[in-house]
Amino acid sequence: MRVAIIAFARWLRGQYEFPIRVPVYLLPGEQVKTCDGQLVSASFFGPYDRTVEPYIRIATGEYSRIEVEYGRDGAIGCHLMSLAHEIVHYRQWIETGDFWEAGVVRRAETIMRRYGWVRGDDDDGGSERRVSRARRRGRAIRAAASRR
Repeated sequence: MRVAIIAFARWLRGQYEFPIRVPVYLLPGEQVKTCDGQLVSASFFGPYDRTVEPYIRIATGEYSRIEVEYGRDGAIGCHLMSLAHEIVHYRQWIETGDFWEAGVVRRAETIMRRYGWVRGDDDDGGSERRVSRARRRGRAIRAAASRR
C-alpha cells in the first residue's frame, strides 16, 4: 500500500503544482476522525490561516478486508481514489481558500484515469470494474461509519 501511495504521489507532483506542502499521513485504523467529529476513510485539513500547513490523512486499516472482497488491485485502487479525492480538495483550497464536495468524485476519477489506474480501453474492462467496485466499497465504508 505504502509503495503504491508513494508512486502515485510522485506522479501527482509531476502533474500538479503543490505551492503549499501537504503531507499525507497513512494511519493504521479503519477510519479517521475529522475536525467536526465525523468518522471517514480519508480527510483533508485545510486551515483558514495559510501559514498553517494543510494535511491529508488516509485510514489504511480496512485494506485487508477490502483485499479479500475485491482483490489487491481493488484495495489499492480504493486507497488511491481516496488520495485523489483529497488532492481535489487541496486544489480547491489552494485556488479559493475553501473546499466542497460537489464535483469532487468526478475530478478524482479523472485524476485516476490520467494516472492510468482506471482504463476505459481494457480488453475485458477488469481494472475499471475493480476500481469501480472498490470506490463503491469505500463509499459503503464511509456511509456505515457515519451511521455509528
